[in-house]
Order: sequence, then C-alpha cells, then structure tokens
Amino acid sequence: MNILDPSASGLILGSEPVAQPGAPNPTGLLDEEILIQFSQALRSAPYAQDVLGNVDRLYAHGSSQTAAVLLESQRNLARTSEQGLFDFTLLHTTLWSSEPVPETAAFDFLSGPFVPVDGVGKVIMVETEGDLLISEAVQFRRVVSEPEYRLYEVAGADHSPLLYNNPLDHSAVARAMFAAGDRWVRSGVPAPQSTLLDEATEGAVDPLYQRETGIARDGDLNARGGVRLPDLAVGRARFIALDLTTTIPGLPPRFAHLSGNTVDLACEPEPGSSDDEPRFSNHGEYVSAFIRQADELQQQGLLLEADAEAMKQRAAESEVGKPGTCAE
Repeated sequence: MNILDPSASGLILGSEPVAQPGAPNPTGLLDEEILIQFSQALRSAPYAQDVLGNVDRLYAHGSSQTAAVLLESQRNLARTSEQGLFDFTLLHTTLWSSEPVPETAAFDFLSGPFVPVDGVGKVIMVETEGDLLISEAVQFRRVVSEPEYRLYEVAGADHSPLLYNNPLDHSAVARAMFAAGDRWVRSGVPAPQSTLLDEATEGAVDPLYQRETGIARDGDLNARGGVRLPDLAVGRARFIALDLTTTIPGLPPRFAHLSGNTVDLACEPEPGSSDDEPRFSNHGEYVSAFIRQADELQQQGLLLEADAEAMKQRAAESEVGKPGTCAE
C-alpha cells in the first residue's frame, strides 16, 4: 500500500523495496522510498494535517546507516528532478565507498562517487576520523565549496564511541549542529564554517597506522585540525580512531572497524619537552586547560552549553593531575 493512500484502518505502510521489489533486505538498510513517501505525507496528506496542522519546516537526522538512507533519498529525488524532502538534514557518521571494501563488506555503502545534490535544503555533515579510515568519507569534502552544506570532521573520534575505549563524544558536536541547522533555517544565521582535519603530505606514511591515511598528526600522534574536543586538545590522551583489537560487546568481531582506543598521556611529558615531568603539574592545571577548550568550542557554536558543562564536570571529577596518579 502506498503511504499517500492509507487504508481505512489508518495504518501507514510503505512500498516494496526500491532496489529489488519483493526481496527481503538482510542488511537492515531502510527503504528510501518509504522515507520519501512519509515525508511527503507529513506535508500534504489530509490525515497528517488533521493531526499536525500545517508543517512549516521539516528536519531529518540520520546516523551511520540511517544517514545513508537520507543520502540515497536525496539522490533518488535528484534523478527525478523533484524537490528535496527536508529544509535541513543532519548526517552524522556516514560511510561511503565508490567500490566495495573487503574488510568492511558487512556494512552498507552507497555506490559511485559522492556528488553534492542541489535543492535539498541545508545539509550539515558530522564525520569522524574513524569514518575516514574505514571508508571513503574523504569524498564528502566536496561539499565545502557548496553554500548550503557544512562538514565538520572530529579529530581522534571513532565511528561508535564507547566510554571504556575511545570516549570522545562526537555526538555532542552533532547535537550542536542540529541547533545550528535550526538557526540557519529559521533565522538565516549560517552555521559555522566547515572544519576539516589537516592533510598529510601526499604519499606520507601515517606514524600511527604505518600506512598512508592522508591525515596529518601532532606530537602526540593525534590528528591535526578538525573539531578538537577538549581532552584531545589539551593532550590528555592519544585517541586512536580505529583499533581492530577493540570489539564492541554483543557484536561480531568484524564490527571492530567501528571502534577505537586510547593511550593515556597524562603522566607523559609534553612532546619535545627536555624533562620527564608529567604534562599536567596538578589537577587544577588540567581542569583549567580543559575548560578553556570547552568554552572555545561553545563560542564557536560547536558545542551546546549543556554538553560543555557536562564535559567540564567530568574533567573536574577525574583523577588527572592529582597526587599519586603518576608513578614516580
């Protein structure tokens, strides 16, 4: 049944899968046609207007596979010269590959080269360093010259943050970007300019991964540039965006591609230092440096106040820099 023509029972169902009508989809990737029909129904179907009234703005947020669904919907509409579905779309940790990648064959990619689509409203993309390592998410950098697009690459972050391995909370950046997108649509206030990781010299071997990744590194071997969350910015740890030895509880080992790790640097000297003293002489020094970085990100519109305050609280409650935490 078509979603624009619901039955008397009031059930809203979707069409057959787009790629192979009638065939089950074992990957779990949602049907783009359902999304298109549902979005159109929210604006135009009489039963939707009875419930919601007139819909002035329509936003969408997709993360990982659901972000791929939104991208595919945009491409489907572009092929038929139809208007975009949403006034604003937030795409968070999207994976892309123009060719199948054997070691990540378990994951869904969209085929062919990525090309920004016109007429789809404001689009903000939040990508992680891990996304660049496990897919061709570097193709998304083609949006930086497009006035209706923004791209923010989060240094050190993996695809799926877990508190016990790589805790960089790139979801906090996505929350700030959703608020920024709303301001962009409502008030015409542009979202902050795109922020990308620094690129390494062509052909250079990445000292962290011992292969060419195209990502430049600082003295701690953290990625340079991009959105630098406070703990990375102050040198609290080396944040590894891809660690195949770190598995995700409840998922098969192949999903280790989505996870990373950390190396604690709090008791290590600053890179290039001539002494062996810890980089944080005391807890207060660490917390003060952390707060400065969090405040700067908030002022740039890359963190919401609530997330910045929560991060500061966790830093204040940490053991970093406290007496006895570093072995003599």
